[in-house]
Amino acid sequence: MLLDHEKTITRIIFVLHGITIGWLWVLLAIYIYNVFHNDGVGKDKKALWAVVLFLGNMIAMPIYWYLYVRPDDSTLRTSAEE
Repeated sequence: MLLDHEKTITRIIFVLHGITIGWLWVLLAIYIYNVFHNDGVGKDKKALWAVVLFLGNMIAMPIYWYLYVRPDDSTLRTSAEE
């Protein structure tokens, strides 16, 4: 039998887990939208990236961000000089 504080902790963990899952779905939607609207991704790779992001999202998202989303060094230097 669970004690009252154990029930409270279980509910808190359940709610935080639900928030995490919701946040992951939002990020997935943003990334897949970006795949199809990003000119830096080749037309032949768009569908592949969408599938990879959907199936391997927690590993693929940082890789996709590094390759296609992050600003390049020249952009960072130009904005820092201004």
